[in-house]
Amino acid sequence: MSPFLGVVLMTLADFEVAVASADDVSESDQTWFPKWLRRYALTHPKGLTNELPVNRETVLRFSRSLLEAGAPAWQRWQAVRSLECYRDLVLKRSEPDLSSIVAKLAQLGKQERNLELHVPPTEEELERIRGKVDPTEPDLIQAMRGDLRVLHYSMATEKAYVRWVKRFMGHVGSTNLEQFNERDIESFLTKLAVEGKVAASTQTQAKSSLVFLFECILGKRIGFLNAVRVKRPDTMPVWFSRNEIEKLLEQMTGMHRIMFQLMYGSGLRHKECRRLRIKDVWFDEGCGNHQERGATFASP
Repeated sequence: MSPFLGVVLMTLADFEVAVASADDVSESDQTWFPKWLRRYALTHPKGLTNELPVNRETVLRFSRSLLEAGAPAWQRWQAVRSLECYRDLVLKRSEPDLSSIVAKLAQLGKQERNLELHVPPTEEELERIRGKVDPTEPDLIQAMRGDLRVLHYSMATEKAYVRWVKRFMGHVGSTNLEQFNERDIESFLTKLAVEGKVAASTQTQAKSSLVFLFECILGKRIGFLNAVRVKRPDTMPVWFSRNEIEKLLEQMTGMHRIMFQLMYGSGLRHKECRRLRIKDVWFDEGCGNHQERGATFASP
């Protein structure tokens, strides 16, 4: 298990226990606060070796990322309050003061929702966010897709998580996963490392998807996973030489040429280039700022 994932799992477990025993936390918040904290944990670098940082800058960045993902104000209010609760119960601190952010989101949420925010989200509100799912998929997969969408994970993450859960179902030979536990997850992850010879990041993604399923959907706490860890480094990218780039550019015209030049000059991924918007380009500074899973790039 990577140091980051181990710390995050411990932090989430501590928070879940603290929230469940807090008298001033509603039943709805006890359900959703740990899920929002898990979502927040994804916005921090994998090298983190301490508790999750909570400061105004990271909280505002998280709230804005949810806004860009389409989260209504009442959900952002709930998410920021979960961080406020984590600060109080786990970090045992009173700073930073997030009350102004919470108050602003409360005001916006009240206007949007036409309901008091302390009223739990209605099923209609949640269904609107979940959208349509394939009714032929196993119920567990449908529930997982629904929670991922309510928490505004990216579609790429949803597809990857569902794909790993389906592979796990094939590994254990059942779609009823409530009967399985850490030992089955360890067996699956070990098989990926030994027989599948996957990269370390691939094994970590598979682990994250199964931990999300068992803890967020099935409500089963997952302890330490003693699986064989991938020790091989991720495959290094192969770079084109200048001559090869020039030959490729000769075959391109119009928009495809501009996109290729932009990706080559700034180091953008293909998906990042396709999602680039005017607001991401700083014309005065001659550089760009694009956020994709917390990453930034600077173009010459």
